Amino acid sequence: MTKNNKTFIIQYDPTATPREMFRGFWEAVDKEKRYIQPKNLMVVDSIETVYRIMTEPRLEIFYAISEKKPTSLNQLAEVLGKDAANVWRDCQVLANLGVIKLKKGEKEVQPVALYDRIVFDFPNREVFRQKSGRIVLAVGH
Repeated sequence: MTKNNKTFIIQYDPTATPREMFRGFWEAVDKEKRYIQPKNLMVVDSIETVYRIMTEPRLEIFYAISEKKPTSLNQLAEVLGKDAANVWRDCQVLANLGVIKLKKGEKEVQPVALYDRIVFDFPNREVFRQKSGRIVLAVGH
């Protein structure tokens, strides 16, 4: 997969529930759809999940991979001035999210960015009203 100004979206939707996700899953099965949602979209129902998944060090790693195009995880760790074991763990998380891929070579693993940027999408006030009948989070004016 190559990058062509692609964006990965982490969408916060407090109304998303496991029941809704499974409804979408069964609809996809019944209609024989291949994908339930776009590959570049991850929906989460709590801000805490966003914070746990996309930490500042992981964002730093993602952008270093995208901009510096390291040929190995060791080179990436050197560029960042970080411990290679920590970089490896964070790269595994990013790969599991589908934001990067870990390309196995003969001797080394090369991290490759699958997107140019990551966007955090927070809903408008109406979504919060639907969830609880009141505004839970102050968003814009």
